[in-house]
Amino acid sequence: MSTIRDLLTNILREPKNLLVLIITLFVFSGLALLLLLTQYAPAFALNEEIVLILFAGLLALLLRLYYSISQYNPPALSDPRLTITDVPLETTVSSIGQVLEEHRRIEEELRLREERLITTLNSMPHAVITTDQKELITFMNPMAEKLTGWKKQEAIRKPVGDVYRIQEDDQSNKVINPLAPMGKGSKKTKNHQYVLRSRSGSGVWVLSSVARMKSKMGESLGVVIAFQDLSEQKRQEMKMIEEAHLDDLTGLPNRRHLQKSFSGLVGGQRGKNQQLAVMFLDLDRFKSVNDTFGHEVGDLLLKLVSKRFRSLISKNDIVSRIAGDEFIIVLRDIDKPQALGVAHRILDGMKEPFFIRGYRLLVTPSIGISFFPEDGAKLDELLDKADQAMYQAKKSGKNNVQIFDHSRIS
Repeated sequence: MSTIRDLLTNILREPKNLLVLIITLFVFSGLALLLLLTQYAPAFALNEEIVLILFAGLLALLLRLYYSISQYNPPALSDPRLTITDVPLETTVSSIGQVLEEHRRIEEELRLREERLITTLNSMPHAVITTDQKELITFMNPMAEKLTGWKKQEAIRKPVGDVYRIQEDDQSNKVINPLAPMGKGSKKTKNHQYVLRSRSGSGVWVLSSVARMKSKMGESLGVVIAFQDLSEQKRQEMKMIEEAHLDDLTGLPNRRHLQKSFSGLVGGQRGKNQQLAVMFLDLDRFKSVNDTFGHEVGDLLLKLVSKRFRSLISKNDIVSRIAGDEFIIVLRDIDKPQALGVAHRILDGMKEPFFIRGYRLLVTPSIGISFFPEDGAKLDELLDKADQAMYQAKKSGKNNVQIFDHSRIS
């Protein structure tokens, strides 16, 4: 069909070809008419002039067709439509090989990039979890496995909230959706501290951050959660708090801790009509121990005295060292006779000597007692009155107990 189409195009390209075609059509039309007349009109007869004209026209048509065919040139081999079939086989094979090799090179480059990324994520000290658009887990690094208690193979395709279970603090029972703080329009959350509940139910403080992953077109690809273990940091914070509230030598609560504990106790006593007893204890002749045996032995003695005091009172009561050889004991929910009974138990318990580096040491306490709320509502006020009562015990020969009495204070 294409050859006939090109032949006709070649005939119509020149005006003379078109003229011959028109004449030929007239000649054939005339010949067809004459044949019809001779068949259906016997009276009609052909003469020589008519036959000659028809013959000449037919001959001209045949010659022109021959000329057009002889001048027809098929499309060149360089025509793009024919290059596929005319390219040598070895060239085609080589080109296909180059395409495949480039494809393999790109695949290998992508694989290496993915391996480097995974290696980097796996070696990070921080935990990383990624999800898809449906919030289903697609990746976890080893640190995330360790903190959550989930193996990567088990966690893949699970909802992130089932694996990364966080709470506001270690006292809360409510589990938070880790992606909820982001909101729909947010791209990233600020770092926030949570308690992460592992698969076993244990809790660990973590610092968490969540960010959305998007394509260049802005389409959501999921989210990435990065979090780190704050256990050591929390331990250091607690240590600092303890050091700020504990006596360096004995490990007993210091005055600051005592004040905080007392405020809590007083708050709990409101409306209950119950008393607290505040004891002020000072060791008799402790200065002579330091002067005779040295401060190192004196410090060891203070440590042992602290332990003995602790062993002689209830676990719910408070023992505090506020300075040198001065101790404070706060007894809960107690009346005067009961408080005196505890004081005498302490005096009896301190009759046992202490043995330090071959030395036999005996120290006794003088004890003064004040009561909340009878003698005051504030700790400093109660300590001052217990201190006055303690000096009355010193004046009474030491190693005894005195209750604060307004009538005896001049």
